[in-house]
Amino acid sequence: MDGEVGAGHGVRMARGGRSDTLSRVTDKRRAELTGPERTGFIDLDPDPLRQFKAWVSDAQAAGTIREPTAMAVASLGEDGWPSVRVVLLRDWDERGFVFFTN
Repeated sequence: MDGEVGAGHGVRMARGGRSDTLSRVTDKRRAELTGPERTGFIDLDPDPLRQFKAWVSDAQAAGTIREPTAMAVASLGEDGWPSVRVVLLRDWDERGFVFFTN
């Protein structure tokens, strides 16, 4: 099949074009990923702090996450190099988040 390029998973297409199979798969995947009703965003609390509390509570209740309040905080120094440290979330309110670390 001269002039064709493999697109993976047994789908072949002509150079510069998309096969019908690849187009259908791409269109289906795009439909699955778009819209708030498909991504779960429709159920978000309009108050971001209440939503965050719900997420943390769910993670703690699941019992499968060793430390649900652990997170990475990153910043960029004046020299342009990133700095990252793992911290624990102690508390949060409308003023912001309180972290601690050893």
